[in-house]
Amino acid sequence: MGVNKVELGDEVMLDLNADTVSEDSLIAGTTAHNAVGEPITGTVVTVPVDSELSEVSENAVQNKVVSKAIKGVETLSGSTGYTVNDSVEYPIIGLKVFGRSTQDRTPTPDNPVEIVSIVEPMITVCGKNLISEWRQGLLSTSDGVSTDSNSYWVYTEKYINVDTNNEYILSSDTTCKASIYEYDANKTYIRYLQPLCYNTSSKYIPSQTCRYIRFGYNYSGVSEIIKPNDMGVKHWLQIEKCSTVTAYEPYTAKILSIPYTLRGIPASRGGNMVINGEGYIADFNDYTRGIKIECVAEINARNLTWYKDEGWSGADYSTFSANVINKYIVDVATVRSNRYISKSRRQYNSSLRNAIIATSNGNCIEIVGVSQLTLEEWNEFITNNDVIIQYALKQPFEIPLSEAEMQAYRQLQTYNGTTNISNDKGAGVEVKYCTSKALSECVAPITKNMQKQIDDLKSAVLSLGGNV
Repeated sequence: MGVNKVELGDEVMLDLNADTVSEDSLIAGTTAHNAVGEPITGTVVTVPVDSELSEVSENAVQNKVVSKAIKGVETLSGSTGYTVNDSVEYPIIGLKVFGRSTQDRTPTPDNPVEIVSIVEPMITVCGKNLISEWRQGLLSTSDGVSTDSNSYWVYTEKYINVDTNNEYILSSDTTCKASIYEYDANKTYIRYLQPLCYNTSSKYIPSQTCRYIRFGYNYSGVSEIIKPNDMGVKHWLQIEKCSTVTAYEPYTAKILSIPYTLRGIPASRGGNMVINGEGYIADFNDYTRGIKIECVAEINARNLTWYKDEGWSGADYSTFSANVINKYIVDVATVRSNRYISKSRRQYNSSLRNAIIATSNGNCIEIVGVSQLTLEEWNEFITNNDVIIQYALKQPFEIPLSEAEMQAYRQLQTYNGTTNISNDKGAGVEVKYCTSKALSECVAPITKNMQKQIDDLKSAVLSLGGNV
């Protein structure tokens, strides 16, 4: 039988009658006494709170709410960037970077067209101000590349990604001259304009073919010498993707440099990435898992063993076939070459010429409809000429990313208020991040759970006659 009240003379030393503590309100393992004075042991199982959010958390409390904190996948493509207007200072939660390979015209055997893949792309995550480092001199308005020595002008060396479908605001600390130099997707100079000419702010909308911009800045003609180190300290210039002027913030960024070539073959189905509305089977780096996944192989035709396919050859043309290991078996155009136009098996007919086809039933690649050649003549042609072939892999290869790459990824973060995410090579990017609203929704139930644990502990201490 429990004791719930102790009196010494006329003085009550202990009285538990009004206590409400019970087993289901105490942390598991905690002992106390209930209102009738019986010893009890807590049964509430607590869950430690992770220091960071994670998609693979084993924390039961967080798993109920972590999805609220993870923003839906945002796909960045081409040379444009993406702006998060409700971001919070928090590490990037997930990132995938996809490759792609393009050709700017139709290839022929005698006029090859280089297959251009994504080579060593760089992912930049910065705050609202897109303007970074300055250099001394005056950038040429004629070619947008050459510079003249000038003590009164500074310019930005870095090419800044812009989106032709968005409005930007350019602002300065004082009346000044600020010039914008526009460049296309290949960083070829387009034009020069001066939105700030002794005024402090101006709206700016990139021209239709503009993908990159650079800046020039002059404070007040030749009345004051200006140096790169003055920018952001003595004077400042800011450009942000918005419609109204906001307070100046210095450029802040984290950069992830990717030391790989990432390839991608257009595919009408079976792809793993969509860039500018076109599907691709593409190599990609998955930083959540810490691996590079190679989905596309590239090989020189002279390194394959060829035979003449008499069944697909005619009186005035020849077809040559070669087997490749681990080819992706699907009846879409999953192969391409620098000298032959890519076609699917369904597009084959006897009039097709100078095409490359991935067959739908095996590891076979065929060069269809070339000039009438013997097998010996074909082998001589590919020995003397580079015939580059890309093809999708049936079974992708997984390669662990280095610790240095993973460490650089872990440094990426969004910023309070506005965050800009871009890449410099037109790679496909999928990024998961936290918004301020989502984070508060996630933290609230965790905080509530922690507060309950604190309250229960206080109750237990008080029930034993202690002070809190």
